[in-house]
Amino acid sequence: MGRVIRHAKENTRELEELHSKGLEFLQDAQFSKAMIFGRKLLKKAQLYESLLLIGKAYSLMGFCCYMNNDLNQAMVHYETAQKSLSVKENIKGKSEELISVLNSLGTLYKLKGELWKSMQILNSSIELSEKLGIDNPAAFNNLGTLFFSNKQYYKAIEYYGLACKLTDGSKVEGSGIKFQANKAHAYIKIGELGIANRIYRNNLQVCEENKEFELSVASLKGIGKIALKRGQLMLAEAEFLRALSFSKEVNFHFHQVDILQNLSIVYSRTNRLEQEEGVLIEAINVKGATNNTNYGKSLNMLKTFYEGQGRYNEASLVLEKLITFLKDKRKNERENNLYNYQKEFGEQMFDRFLNQEHRFRKSLKKKNNELSQVVLNQNRLRIRINSLRGQLEPGYLFNTLQDIQKYAIDGDNIMASDYIADLASLMRRVLRN
Repeated sequence: MGRVIRHAKENTRELEELHSKGLEFLQDAQFSKAMIFGRKLLKKAQLYESLLLIGKAYSLMGFCCYMNNDLNQAMVHYETAQKSLSVKENIKGKSEELISVLNSLGTLYKLKGELWKSMQILNSSIELSEKLGIDNPAAFNNLGTLFFSNKQYYKAIEYYGLACKLTDGSKVEGSGIKFQANKAHAYIKIGELGIANRIYRNNLQVCEENKEFELSVASLKGIGKIALKRGQLMLAEAEFLRALSFSKEVNFHFHQVDILQNLSIVYSRTNRLEQEEGVLIEAINVKGATNNTNYGKSLNMLKTFYEGQGRYNEASLVLEKLITFLKDKRKNERENNLYNYQKEFGEQMFDRFLNQEHRFRKSLKKKNNELSQVVLNQNRLRIRINSLRGQLEPGYLFNTLQDIQKYAIDGDNIMASDYIADLASLMRRVLRN
Protein backbone atom coordinates (compact mmCIF):
# COMPACT_ATOMS: atom_id res chain seq x y z
CA MET A 1 0.00 0.00 0.00
CA GLY A 2 2.83 2.37 0.93
CA ARG A 3 4.57 1.60 -2.36
CA VAL A 4 1.40 2.54 -4.32
CA ILE A 5 1.07 5.86 -2.46
CA ARG A 6 4.75 6.63 -3.01
CA HIS A 7 4.42 5.81 -6.72
CA ALA A 8 1.34 8.07 -7.02
CA LYS A 9 3.25 10.94 -5.35
CA GLU A 10 6.16 10.46 -7.78
CA ASN A 11 3.75 10.56 -10.73
CA THR A 12 2.14 13.76 -9.39
CA ARG A 13 5.57 15.34 -8.89
CA GLU A 14 6.54 14.47 -12.46
CA LEU A 15 3.34 16.05 -13.81
CA GLU A 16 3.82 19.20 -11.72
CA GLU A 17 7.38 19.54 -13.01
CA LEU A 18 6.15 19.34 -16.61
CA HIS A 19 3.51 21.98 -15.84
CA SER A 20 6.06 24.29 -14.16
CA LYS A 21 8.40 23.95 -17.12
CA GLY A 22 5.58 24.86 -19.50
CA LEU A 23 4.75 27.94 -17.40
CA GLU A 24 8.41 29.03 -17.50
CA PHE A 25 8.36 28.98 -21.29
CA LEU A 26 5.09 30.96 -21.21
CA GLN A 27 6.71 33.66 -19.07
CA ASP A 28 9.58 33.83 -21.57
CA ALA A 29 7.04 34.19 -24.43
CA GLN A 30 8.27 30.90 -25.98
CA PHE A 31 4.79 29.69 -26.82
CA SER A 32 5.73 26.87 -29.19
CA LYS A 33 7.92 25.26 -26.49
CA ALA A 34 5.21 25.83 -23.87
CA MET A 35 2.74 24.05 -26.20
CA ILE A 36 5.09 21.05 -26.49
CA PHE A 37 5.22 20.72 -22.71
CA GLY A 38 1.44 21.16 -22.55
CA ARG A 39 0.98 18.18 -24.88
CA LYS A 40 3.50 16.10 -22.93
CA LEU A 41 1.68 16.98 -19.72
CA LEU A 42 -1.68 16.01 -21.23
CA LYS A 43 -0.46 12.57 -22.33
CA LYS A 44 1.08 11.82 -18.95
CA ALA A 45 -1.92 13.18 -17.03
CA GLN A 46 -4.32 11.04 -19.09
CA LEU A 47 -2.10 8.03 -18.47
CA TYR A 48 -2.16 8.65 -14.70
CA GLU A 49 -5.87 9.71 -14.81
CA SER A 50 -5.17 13.01 -13.04
CA LEU A 51 -8.18 15.24 -13.76
CA LEU A 52 -6.55 18.30 -12.20
CA LEU A 53 -3.41 18.03 -14.36
CA ILE A 54 -5.50 17.23 -17.45
CA GLY A 55 -7.32 20.50 -16.83
CA LYS A 56 -4.02 22.34 -16.31
CA ALA A 57 -2.61 20.87 -19.53
CA TYR A 58 -5.60 22.05 -21.59
CA SER A 59 -5.44 25.44 -19.87
CA LEU A 60 -1.74 25.77 -20.73
CA MET A 61 -2.35 24.84 -24.37
CA GLY A 62 -5.34 27.19 -24.51
CA PHE A 63 -3.21 30.11 -23.37
CA CYS A 64 -0.56 29.30 -26.00
CA CYS A 65 -3.22 29.31 -28.73
CA TYR A 66 -4.61 32.59 -27.38
CA MET A 67 -1.18 34.24 -27.53
CA ASN A 68 -0.83 33.00 -31.13
CA ASN A 69 -4.24 34.57 -32.00
CA ASP A 70 -5.85 31.16 -32.62
CA LEU A 71 -8.99 31.97 -30.65
CA ASN A 72 -11.08 29.04 -31.90
CA GLN A 73 -8.53 26.44 -30.77
CA ALA A 74 -7.97 28.32 -27.52
CA MET A 75 -11.73 28.15 -26.88
CA VAL A 76 -11.75 24.38 -27.51
CA HIS A 77 -8.86 23.81 -25.05
CA TYR A 78 -10.35 25.99 -22.32
CA GLU A 79 -13.82 24.41 -22.65
CA THR A 80 -12.23 20.94 -22.37
CA ALA A 81 -10.31 22.14 -19.31
CA GLN A 82 -13.57 23.38 -17.79
CA LYS A 83 -15.22 19.98 -18.31
CA SER A 84 -12.25 18.20 -16.74
CA LEU A 85 -12.23 20.51 -13.71
CA SER A 86 -16.01 20.56 -13.21
CA VAL A 87 -16.17 17.00 -11.85
CA LYS A 88 -17.59 16.66 -8.35
CA GLU A 89 -14.49 14.99 -6.93
CA ASN A 90 -12.85 16.98 -4.13
CA ILE A 91 -9.33 17.54 -5.49
CA LYS A 92 -6.98 20.03 -3.88
CA GLY A 93 -6.35 23.02 -6.14
CA LYS A 94 -9.16 22.10 -8.56
CA SER A 95 -11.43 25.02 -7.67
CA GLU A 96 -8.66 27.61 -8.04
CA GLU A 97 -7.73 26.25 -11.47
CA LEU A 98 -11.40 26.16 -12.52
CA ILE A 99 -11.80 29.84 -11.55
CA SER A 100 -8.76 30.69 -13.68
CA VAL A 101 -10.18 28.75 -16.64
CA LEU A 102 -13.58 30.47 -16.33
CA ASN A 103 -11.89 33.87 -16.33
CA SER A 104 -9.99 32.96 -19.50
CA LEU A 105 -13.17 31.65 -21.16
CA GLY A 106 -14.94 34.91 -20.28
CA THR A 107 -12.19 36.84 -22.07
CA LEU A 108 -12.37 34.59 -25.14
CA TYR A 109 -16.15 34.89 -25.45
CA LYS A 110 -15.77 38.68 -25.29
CA LEU A 111 -13.19 38.59 -28.09
CA LYS A 112 -15.53 36.39 -30.14
CA GLY A 113 -18.29 38.98 -29.69
CA GLU A 114 -20.48 36.81 -27.42
CA LEU A 115 -20.77 39.46 -24.69
CA TRP A 116 -23.81 37.95 -22.96
CA LYS A 117 -22.12 34.56 -22.55
CA SER A 118 -18.91 36.24 -21.42
CA MET A 119 -20.79 38.03 -18.63
CA GLN A 120 -22.53 34.83 -17.55
CA ILE A 121 -19.24 32.94 -17.25
CA LEU A 122 -17.46 35.76 -15.39
CA ASN A 123 -20.36 36.07 -12.95
CA SER A 124 -20.24 32.31 -12.32
CA SER A 125 -16.49 32.66 -11.67
CA ILE A 126 -17.14 35.41 -9.11
CA GLU A 127 -19.92 33.37 -7.43
CA LEU A 128 -17.63 30.33 -7.15
CA SER A 129 -14.77 32.39 -5.71
CA GLU A 130 -17.07 34.09 -3.16
CA LYS A 131 -18.47 30.70 -2.16
CA LEU A 132 -14.94 29.39 -1.53
CA GLY A 133 -13.69 32.63 0.05
CA ILE A 134 -11.06 33.13 -2.70
CA ASP A 135 -10.09 36.57 -4.01
CA ASN A 136 -10.83 36.78 -7.72
CA PRO A 137 -9.58 40.15 -9.02
CA ALA A 138 -9.12 38.78 -12.57
CA ALA A 139 -12.89 38.27 -12.96
CA PHE A 140 -13.62 41.86 -11.89
CA ASN A 141 -10.92 43.08 -14.27
CA ASN A 142 -12.41 41.06 -17.13
CA LEU A 143 -15.87 42.45 -16.37
CA GLY A 144 -14.32 45.91 -16.46
CA THR A 145 -12.90 45.11 -19.89
CA LEU A 146 -16.35 43.95 -20.98
CA PHE A 147 -17.87 47.30 -19.99
CA PHE A 148 -14.91 49.11 -21.58
CA SER A 149 -15.48 47.37 -24.93
CA ASN A 150 -19.13 48.47 -24.74
CA LYS A 151 -17.94 52.08 -24.15
CA GLN A 152 -19.35 52.19 -20.62
CA TYR A 153 -16.17 53.68 -19.23
CA TYR A 154 -17.46 54.74 -15.79
CA LYS A 155 -18.69 51.20 -15.14
CA ALA A 156 -15.35 49.87 -16.38
CA ILE A 157 -13.49 52.12 -13.91
CA GLU A 158 -15.72 50.82 -11.11
CA TYR A 159 -14.89 47.17 -11.86
CA TYR A 160 -11.19 47.87 -12.48
CA GLY A 161 -11.21 49.58 -9.08
CA LEU A 162 -12.67 46.45 -7.45
CA ALA A 163 -9.92 44.37 -9.08
CA CYS A 164 -7.27 46.79 -7.80
CA LYS A 165 -8.67 46.62 -4.26
CA LEU A 166 -8.17 42.84 -4.24
CA THR A 167 -4.52 43.24 -5.25
CA ASP A 168 -1.62 45.30 -4.01
CA GLY A 169 -1.11 48.02 -6.62
CA SER A 170 2.37 48.70 -5.26
CA LYS A 171 3.56 45.24 -6.28
CA VAL A 172 3.92 43.61 -9.67
CA GLU A 173 2.73 40.25 -8.36
CA GLY A 174 -0.98 39.55 -8.57
CA SER A 175 -1.48 41.62 -11.74
CA GLY A 176 -2.25 44.75 -9.68
CA ILE A 177 -0.19 46.91 -12.03
CA LYS A 178 -2.06 45.56 -15.07
CA PHE A 179 -5.40 46.36 -13.45
CA GLN A 180 -4.19 49.87 -12.63
CA ALA A 181 -3.10 50.30 -16.26
CA ASN A 182 -6.56 49.22 -17.47
CA LYS A 183 -8.14 51.78 -15.15
CA ALA A 184 -5.81 54.47 -16.50
CA HIS A 185 -6.86 53.58 -20.05
CA ALA A 186 -10.51 54.04 -19.08
CA TYR A 187 -9.72 57.41 -17.48
CA ILE A 188 -8.16 58.52 -20.78
CA LYS A 189 -11.42 57.66 -22.55
CA ILE A 190 -13.41 60.01 -20.25
CA GLY A 191 -10.85 62.77 -20.63
CA GLU A 192 -9.26 62.47 -17.16
CA LEU A 193 -5.71 62.65 -18.53
CA GLY A 194 -4.18 63.89 -15.26
CA ILE A 195 -5.44 60.90 -13.25
CA ALA A 196 -4.36 58.47 -16.00
CA ASN A 197 -0.90 60.06 -16.17
CA ARG A 198 -0.39 59.69 -12.40
CA ILE A 199 -1.40 56.02 -12.54
CA TYR A 200 0.97 55.27 -15.42
CA ARG A 201 3.89 57.05 -13.73
CA ASN A 202 3.31 55.22 -10.44
CA ASN A 203 3.16 51.95 -12.37
CA LEU A 204 6.37 52.80 -14.20
CA GLN A 205 8.22 53.47 -10.94
CA VAL A 206 7.11 50.13 -9.45
CA CYS A 207 7.93 48.24 -12.67
CA GLU A 208 11.40 49.76 -12.97
CA GLU A 209 12.15 48.89 -9.34
CA ASN A 210 11.08 45.28 -10.00
CA LYS A 211 12.67 45.14 -13.48
CA GLU A 212 9.33 44.18 -15.00
CA PHE A 213 9.97 45.14 -18.61
CA GLU A 214 6.64 44.28 -20.24
CA LEU A 215 4.63 46.39 -17.80
CA SER A 216 7.25 49.15 -18.06
CA VAL A 217 6.64 49.20 -21.81
CA ALA A 218 2.86 49.44 -21.29
CA SER A 219 3.32 52.32 -18.81
CA LEU A 220 5.69 54.25 -21.08
CA LYS A 221 3.30 53.72 -23.98
CA GLY A 222 0.42 55.07 -21.88
CA ILE A 223 2.41 58.16 -20.84
CA GLY A 224 3.35 58.73 -24.49
CA LYS A 225 -0.28 58.53 -25.63
CA ILE A 226 -1.35 61.08 -23.00
CA ALA A 227 1.44 63.44 -24.10
CA LEU A 228 0.30 62.97 -27.71
CA LYS A 229 -3.29 63.87 -26.78
CA ARG A 230 -2.01 66.99 -24.99
CA GLY A 231 0.04 67.99 -28.02
CA GLN A 232 3.36 67.51 -26.15
CA LEU A 233 5.04 65.94 -29.17
CA MET A 234 8.65 65.99 -27.93
CA LEU A 235 7.66 64.26 -24.67
CA ALA A 236 5.49 61.75 -26.56
CA GLU A 237 8.36 60.91 -28.91
CA ALA A 238 10.81 60.42 -26.02
CA GLU A 239 8.44 58.08 -24.14
CA PHE A 240 7.56 56.08 -27.27
CA LEU A 241 11.25 55.64 -28.13
CA ARG A 242 12.01 54.40 -24.60
CA ALA A 243 9.08 51.98 -24.82
CA LEU A 244 10.24 50.78 -28.24
CA SER A 245 13.75 50.17 -26.93
CA PHE A 246 12.44 48.06 -24.03
CA SER A 247 10.03 46.11 -26.26
CA LYS A 248 12.82 45.22 -28.71
CA GLU A 249 15.03 43.96 -25.90
CA VAL A 250 12.42 41.46 -24.75
CA ASN A 251 10.63 40.84 -28.09
CA PHE A 252 7.20 42.22 -27.19
CA HIS A 253 6.01 42.27 -30.80
CA PHE A 254 2.47 43.44 -30.04
CA HIS A 255 3.73 46.51 -28.18
CA GLN A 256 6.26 47.25 -30.94
CA VAL A 257 3.57 47.57 -33.61
CA ASP A 258 1.40 49.85 -31.47
CA ILE A 259 4.37 52.04 -30.47
CA LEU A 260 5.57 52.39 -34.07
CA GLN A 261 2.10 53.44 -35.18
CA ASN A 262 2.00 56.14 -32.50
CA LEU A 263 5.50 57.30 -33.45
CA SER A 264 4.30 57.69 -37.05
CA ILE A 265 1.61 60.09 -35.77
CA VAL A 266 4.26 62.14 -33.94
CA TYR A 267 6.45 62.28 -37.08
CA SER A 268 3.44 63.20 -39.23
CA ARG A 269 2.56 66.13 -36.98
CA THR A 270 6.16 67.34 -36.93
CA ASN A 271 6.43 66.97 -40.75
CA ARG A 272 9.23 64.36 -40.63
CA LEU A 273 8.06 62.35 -43.60
CA GLU A 274 11.09 60.08 -43.95
CA GLN A 275 10.88 58.95 -40.31
CA GLU A 276 7.09 58.51 -40.63
CA GLU A 277 7.50 56.19 -43.60
CA GLY A 278 10.33 54.30 -41.87
CA VAL A 279 8.39 53.47 -38.70
CA LEU A 280 5.30 52.38 -40.67
CA ILE A 281 7.39 50.01 -42.80
CA GLU A 282 9.04 48.73 -39.62
CA ALA A 283 5.60 48.15 -38.05
CA ILE A 284 4.58 45.98 -41.02
CA ASN A 285 7.81 43.98 -40.87
CA VAL A 286 7.78 43.28 -37.12
CA LYS A 287 8.11 39.55 -36.47
CA GLY A 288 4.66 37.97 -36.30
CA ALA A 289 3.02 41.24 -37.40
CA THR A 290 0.65 39.45 -39.81
CA ASN A 291 -0.87 37.62 -36.83
CA ASN A 292 -1.38 40.93 -35.05
CA THR A 293 -4.77 42.63 -35.19
CA ASN A 294 -2.95 45.95 -35.75
CA TYR A 295 -1.30 44.73 -38.98
CA GLY A 296 -4.21 45.89 -41.11
CA LYS A 297 -4.11 49.29 -39.40
CA SER A 298 -0.37 49.60 -40.18
CA LEU A 299 -1.00 48.81 -43.85
CA ASN A 300 -3.83 51.31 -44.03
CA MET A 301 -1.70 54.04 -42.41
CA LEU A 302 1.13 53.41 -44.89
CA LYS A 303 -1.30 53.44 -47.83
CA THR A 304 -2.72 56.78 -46.64
CA PHE A 305 0.81 58.16 -46.26
CA TYR A 306 1.75 57.22 -49.85
CA GLU A 307 -1.51 58.67 -51.20
CA GLY A 308 -0.83 61.93 -49.38
CA GLN A 309 2.62 62.10 -51.00
CA GLY A 310 1.22 61.34 -54.45
CA ARG A 311 3.16 58.06 -54.60
CA TYR A 312 0.30 56.05 -56.05
CA ASN A 313 2.35 53.07 -57.25
CA GLU A 314 3.54 52.33 -53.71
CA ALA A 315 0.01 52.99 -52.39
CA SER A 316 -1.47 50.41 -54.81
CA LEU A 317 1.08 47.77 -53.74
CA VAL A 318 0.23 48.35 -50.07
CA LEU A 319 -3.47 48.21 -50.94
CA GLU A 320 -2.98 44.76 -52.51
CA LYS A 321 -1.33 43.55 -49.30
CA LEU A 322 -4.19 45.01 -47.28
CA ILE A 323 -6.83 43.28 -49.43
CA THR A 324 -4.98 39.95 -49.15
CA PHE A 325 -4.74 40.36 -45.39
CA LEU A 326 -8.46 41.09 -45.04
CA LYS A 327 -9.36 38.14 -47.27
CA ASP A 328 -7.15 35.81 -45.23
CA LYS A 329 -8.83 37.02 -42.06
CA ARG A 330 -12.24 36.14 -43.42
CA LYS A 331 -11.67 33.09 -45.62
CA ASN A 332 -14.92 31.39 -44.78
CA GLU A 333 -17.84 33.70 -45.51
CA ARG A 334 -20.38 31.52 -43.74
CA GLU A 335 -18.20 31.48 -40.64
CA ASN A 336 -17.89 35.24 -40.87
CA ASN A 337 -21.67 35.68 -41.13
CA LEU A 338 -22.17 33.43 -38.13
CA TYR A 339 -19.56 35.40 -36.19
CA ASN A 340 -21.28 38.69 -37.05
CA TYR A 341 -24.66 37.26 -36.07
CA GLN A 342 -23.30 36.00 -32.75
CA LYS A 343 -21.63 39.33 -32.10
CA GLU A 344 -24.78 41.29 -32.94
CA PHE A 345 -26.95 39.01 -30.81
CA GLY A 346 -24.45 39.18 -27.94
CA GLU A 347 -24.36 42.96 -28.09
CA GLN A 348 -28.16 43.14 -28.10
CA MET A 349 -28.41 40.88 -25.06
CA PHE A 350 -25.62 42.81 -23.39
CA ASP A 351 -27.41 46.09 -24.02
CA ARG A 352 -30.68 44.72 -22.63
CA PHE A 353 -28.90 43.49 -19.54
CA LEU A 354 -26.77 46.57 -18.92
CA ASN A 355 -28.69 49.55 -20.27
CA GLN A 356 -31.81 49.41 -18.07
CA GLU A 357 -30.44 52.28 -16.05
CA HIS A 358 -29.67 54.20 -19.24
CA ARG A 359 -33.23 53.70 -20.53
CA PHE A 360 -34.65 54.79 -17.17
CA ARG A 361 -32.52 57.95 -17.24
CA LYS A 362 -33.60 58.64 -20.82
CA SER A 363 -37.26 58.23 -19.84
CA LEU A 364 -36.74 60.47 -16.81
CA LYS A 365 -35.07 63.10 -19.00
CA LYS A 366 -38.04 62.99 -21.39
CA LYS A 367 -40.48 63.46 -18.50
CA ASN A 368 -38.39 66.35 -17.20
CA ASN A 369 -38.44 67.95 -20.66
CA GLU A 370 -42.23 67.56 -20.81
CA LEU A 371 -42.55 69.09 -17.35
CA SER A 372 -40.27 71.95 -18.37
CA GLN A 373 -42.47 72.57 -21.42
CA VAL A 374 -45.59 72.66 -19.22
CA VAL A 375 -43.90 75.15 -16.86
CA LEU A 376 -42.82 77.25 -19.86
CA ASN A 377 -46.37 77.31 -21.23
CA GLN A 378 -47.70 78.33 -17.81
CA ASN A 379 -45.18 81.16 -17.65
CA ARG A 380 -46.21 82.37 -21.10
CA LEU A 381 -49.88 82.28 -20.07
CA ARG A 382 -49.09 84.17 -16.87
CA ILE A 383 -47.32 86.88 -18.86
CA ARG A 384 -50.30 87.17 -21.18
CA ILE A 385 -52.72 87.42 -18.25
CA ASN A 386 -50.58 90.08 -16.60
CA SER A 387 -50.60 91.96 -19.90
CA LEU A 388 -54.39 91.84 -20.04
CA ARG A 389 -54.69 92.86 -16.43
CA GLY A 390 -52.31 95.73 -17.12
CA GLN A 391 -54.77 96.98 -19.69
CA LEU A 392 -57.41 97.29 -16.95
CA GLU A 393 -55.38 99.74 -14.90
CA PRO A 394 -57.32 102.86 -13.63
CA GLY A 395 -55.86 105.11 -16.34
CA TYR A 396 -56.99 102.78 -19.10
CA LEU A 397 -60.51 102.42 -17.58
CA PHE A 398 -60.83 106.21 -17.12
CA ASN A 399 -59.86 106.92 -20.73
CA THR A 400 -62.24 104.24 -22.05
CA LEU A 401 -65.21 105.56 -19.99
CA GLN A 402 -64.44 109.12 -21.18
CA ASP A 403 -64.60 107.91 -24.81
CA ILE A 404 -67.95 106.18 -24.15
CA GLN A 405 -69.31 109.37 -22.47
CA LYS A 406 -68.19 111.47 -25.47
CA TYR A 407 -70.00 109.18 -27.95
CA ALA A 408 -73.15 109.24 -25.73
CA ILE A 409 -73.18 113.07 -25.56
CA ASP A 410 -72.66 113.29 -29.33
CA GLY A 411 -75.57 110.92 -29.83
CA ASP A 412 -73.40 108.24 -31.50
CA ASN A 413 -75.12 105.37 -29.71
CA ILE A 414 -73.67 102.68 -32.02
CA MET A 415 -70.02 103.56 -31.22
CA ALA A 416 -70.84 103.93 -27.53
CA SER A 417 -72.51 100.48 -27.56
CA ASP A 418 -69.51 98.88 -29.33
CA TYR A 419 -67.06 100.36 -26.82
CA ILE A 420 -69.15 99.09 -23.88
CA ALA A 421 -69.33 95.57 -25.46
CA ASP A 422 -65.54 95.48 -26.05
CA LEU A 423 -64.85 96.62 -22.50
CA ALA A 424 -67.24 94.02 -21.08
CA SER A 425 -65.60 91.25 -23.18
CA LEU A 426 -62.13 92.26 -21.99
CA MET A 427 -63.20 92.31 -18.34
CA ARG A 428 -64.90 88.91 -18.75
CA ARG A 429 -61.67 87.32 -20.16
CA VAL A 430 -59.56 88.76 -17.33
CA LEU A 431 -62.02 87.53 -14.69
CA ARG A 432 -62.12 84.02 -16.22
CA ASN A 433 -58.30 83.74 -16.16
